[in-house]
Amino acid sequence: MLYPIKRNNIYGFINEKGEIIIEPKFNYTRDFSNQVCVVSNNLQETNFEYDGKIYFYSTSTIINSNGDILFPFKKYLTIDKYSDDVAFCYNEKIKRHGVIDKNGEEIIPFIFSTSEIEYSLFSDGLARIKRDGKYGFINKNNEVVIPFDYDKASNFHNGYSLVKIKNKDFLINKNGEIYKTKHSVISAFYEDRAIVKLKNKYGFINKNNELVIDYLYDRIVGIFNEGHCLVKIGEKYGLINTSGETIIEFKFDEVRWIGNGVFPAKIGKKWTLINFKGEMKFEPKFEFINDFNKFNENIDYFDAKLTRAEFNKEDYYIDTYGNLISKIKTTEREVIYTELIELLCKSPEQKQVWDKAEWSYDGFSITKKGAIKPFYFILKWFKNNNLLTDEGIDAYNDKNNLEIGLYRSMFKKNAAGFLDYFYDYWYEKQHIANYQIDPDLKFEEDENIGKYWEFYKQNF
Repeated sequence: MLYPIKRNNIYGFINEKGEIIIEPKFNYTRDFSNQVCVVSNNLQETNFEYDGKIYFYSTSTIINSNGDILFPFKKYLTIDKYSDDVAFCYNEKIKRHGVIDKNGEEIIPFIFSTSEIEYSLFSDGLARIKRDGKYGFINKNNEVVIPFDYDKASNFHNGYSLVKIKNKDFLINKNGEIYKTKHSVISAFYEDRAIVKLKNKYGFINKNNELVIDYLYDRIVGIFNEGHCLVKIGEKYGLINTSGETIIEFKFDEVRWIGNGVFPAKIGKKWTLINFKGEMKFEPKFEFINDFNKFNENIDYFDAKLTRAEFNKEDYYIDTYGNLISKIKTTEREVIYTELIELLCKSPEQKQVWDKAEWSYDGFSITKKGAIKPFYFILKWFKNNNLLTDEGIDAYNDKNNLEIGLYRSMFKKNAAGFLDYFYDYWYEKQHIANYQIDPDLKFEEDENIGKYWEFYKQNF
């Protein structure tokens, strides 16, 4: 399993030792799941050679743990996580979802709306589909296997789906047959244990419909994994085994899912990792630690070697000993001044418009927030440096202008000249398209625009 890292707004992958296995070259990536990982690039990026042919970067493809591209980049395609060797994907051109395999071959046509397949994936050979407000299941041939009878339904796990009709929850198997029990079941079976509920208390049954762990707990955290489960009594969490025996006393204020023989726990104001003996792997030092078990994220890894943690307000990958393996995101502030000199030696076009907000960008779907965010960032920098005209100040103050752009009349003469020389270059180097597509990204400092401006003033 490899782990995504971000270097100067470009993604690559490291192994569990922190060694870079795939150099950063992708604009976007998901996490590995089902032995593959979805990666995406912008259309204007450089090309790959695949199977003796050259393909320009389009939208999305998948890679394996060696970094091999498994099929050519597919234009206008957004691919979800893989499960059961297939993935739902969205064609932005026709605005419909379909299913492809690991060769990129279409196995179910692009016929589904977003509401029909939202949060669905193939598991145990079946996928949940919603039609006319009801849920059912199809197979990989797009045949309806379980009718659309249910008000709610989970994806299948270990042969069962938790479904609901009106106020009744129950399990069904892959044939649609009801698992009959007098207990109120609220989960599928994991390690032969399913969670049951009675009057706000939780216990466990086995597949023989026996109550093997009584209704003792106020909350269950996750599922049974490696023979253990985290549970809560009163205000504290502890650890039990599949027989219901208390392995670690109830003493933790906050915990997260079990994975790779440990679980994150908050002690005081900091987080550490606890093993099954109740021992701290290291003194609490992290602001937060995520799970080593990725099942909660619909990723089929229960024992990742690394997880994400926050240390001194920076995000790192750590191992089960709390070692800092790698920063997840770094930004190098290098400015290549020889390239700036080359730009100043050219005669730029005096543009009246450098850029305008758009709702689609080279095949990607972007939010309005993402589209307008870079423009207000740029206007704010020029405003703080007294480089905007009254029109530019008015544009900056209108925070909800969805048609915002960068127009020459917004900038004072020297600022407009600066943008003629450097805007396109700065936009490309700082990967501003990333901010348009993902509005959750943050601008850091001024993304080198201040250094470009100082260079321009000194040399123009």
